[in-house]
Amino acid sequence: MISQNPSLTTGIIPSKNFIFVGNIPNMSFRPLYGFIDFPENAQPEDLHLGLTFDYEFAGKRTGELVCLLIHSWVIDYQGNVFSRKCEYMLPRIKAVDCLTQHIRDHIVFLGLDDMSCRRLMRDFELDNKKCVVYDVLEFGKEVIKKSS
Repeated sequence: MISQNPSLTTGIIPSKNFIFVGNIPNMSFRPLYGFIDFPENAQPEDLHLGLTFDYEFAGKRTGELVCLLIHSWVIDYQGNVFSRKCEYMLPRIKAVDCLTQHIRDHIVFLGLDDMSCRRLMRDFELDNKKCVVYDVLEFGKEVIKKSS
């Protein structure tokens, strides 16, 4: 029986160890397995004194969907690094929006207000040079990257 609920879509989504078949909720920018924050529960003193951010990503197409791995890090004015990794499964056309939203959410989570975050990211453009090889095992390691 096909669902009459417009918020559900029928299809197949492959995942690491299992396959979802049937009605699938519309995709959003929610991570599949939660965030990996490093260091955990750490907050910078004051991000208004200065911060930089950087990111890397990897993606793998599975039909019309893409499995997107995103690693972002924020460096405060004292040189402390706050890293966040996440995995998303979403339609291919939403990948750029998801990457932008991931970075924005990371910065706001660390304590910068929304308006300052929007000002910081107003000229943000996706850089294809930040794309890395898709490797789930390597992505799971908690490695701190520093901006060069």
